[in-house]
Amino acid sequence: MPTAYQLSCFTLAAVFLWSGWLLLSGPGFIAEEFRKWKYPDWLRIAVGVAEWSIAAMLIFGFASRLAILLALAIMAAVIFTFVKDRQFMRLEHPLLIVVLLAIAYSTNPSPGISGN
Repeated sequence: MPTAYQLSCFTLAAVFLWSGWLLLSGPGFIAEEFRKWKYPDWLRIAVGVAEWSIAAMLIFGFASRLAILLALAIMAAVIFTFVKDRQFMRLEHPLLIVVLLAIAYSTNPSPGISGN
């Protein structure tokens, strides 16, 4: 039976794979939001690559605590952006992801920042 750590890592990896794909493929609505927020287009690409890297780290168990901390940094930026743009109704998903990240970090059986 999978542990809470394994389930949270699998779920988070799926979320970051999907989100990274959306950012990297750059459909019109995503690119438009980045323009609206006055963020450069390269940032969308960089975050997409970071999210795919986080997903790979979680799937393969490489430096998983570091991956979780990087994901928390991205989620903090997402939450900041939504609050700054007064999009409070959109906070539910990033906050849920933060909870899953906290569960994954706290239930990681490996010590240290790398959490291998």
